[in-house]
Amino acid sequence: MRWSLALSLVFLVVACGTSGRSVTTTVPNHPSTTPTHPSTTLAPVSCPLGRDRCPDPTLTPGEIESNATTPQAVCSPTAPGRDPRRQLTLTQEHADLKQYGIPTGTKIAEYDHLIAYWAGGRSTLRNVWPERDGTDKKKKDALEARLFRSVCIDRTTTLLAARAVMLTFWAYW
Repeated sequence: MRWSLALSLVFLVVACGTSGRSVTTTVPNHPSTTPTHPSTTLAPVSCPLGRDRCPDPTLTPGEIESNATTPQAVCSPTAPGRDPRRQLTLTQEHADLKQYGIPTGTKIAEYDHLIAYWAGGRSTLRNVWPERDGTDKKKKDALEARLFRSVCIDRTTTLLAARAVMLTFWAYW
């Protein structure tokens, strides 16, 4: 129930915009996000859980594929550029660890996409961070699964609203 109410509030904010402005870009217009590029980059959002449990918003603000603008573009298993084998290369993993100041060899639960891969999130350092907490990983994965169902199957949530939730995932646990 709490998740549904929170998602409804985010949807309302995204649908109505902030300060009376309507949404005209392909990224969410959310109180704690601001588009920095018309279609692919999202502004940083701070996480109250701390650096060890959340992405650093200055390093991983989120980044979206330019062709991932509609549910039709992201929900189809055959959507262009939506390869389910979205793993980072070893070079990318080392670069991600380095930018976060984490020693190579540190146990990582997952190299996680801030904007989920299914929702058009890019496999770049601006959208992927080394998530270390296995419990948080499970919670975030469960939230992303609910959002996928809501956007792609039930069609009760917009893609923009789902992305806004992803940017502040810790608020929905």
